Amino acid sequence: NLRDLRKIAEKAHANGALLIAVFTEVMSLGLVTPPGEMGADIVIAVGDLTNNGTAKEFNEWLSVAEKYREAGMEILPLMGNHEDSWAHTVRWIDAMRPYIPADAVHMPYAEFLNYYVIRENVLIINIRYWGLGGAFPWIKEAIETHRDAVDHILVSSHDGLIGAKYGQVREQLVE
Repeated sequence: NLRDLRKIAEKAHANGALLIAVFTEVMSLGLVTPPGEMGADIVIAVGDLTNNGTAKEFNEWLSVAEKYREAGMEILPLMGNHEDSWAHTVRWIDAMRPYIPADAVHMPYAEFLNYYVIRENVLIINIRYWGLGGAFPWIKEAIETHRDAVDHILVSSHDGLIGAKYGQVREQLVE
């Protein structure tokens, strides 16, 4: 049952693995069990974190994110299309900066928008909405740099990774 991953979390933790939960705004609709209740170690919020990029919407989302962080989960946010304008981007960076880890490696000219971290044996790459096309060389470099140091690579984006929208991202990254 994809609405409740507790059994998967138990198995992952019993085997010394991380449970990384990836969620969109569906979580706010109450359609899934909250990641903290499922035993998630890391939550990747793949946008849209707001509908219109308003301060009120960011504050609502941050109140939820803070509860997860207080419960010991790491929050790794990435920007969706509802936050993708100059004004919203500035607000998004200000709001999300405390949640993007100090050890994150940022893509040049896309700081706090495209970044990666390594957690245990997992390379986690987060790419903002409309950021995939320009991020290919950076993603490839990150994978080549860390390929031998990790067992798993997770590329997250608000955009789909399969198909023709970006020239078949998955096909370009997976060799």
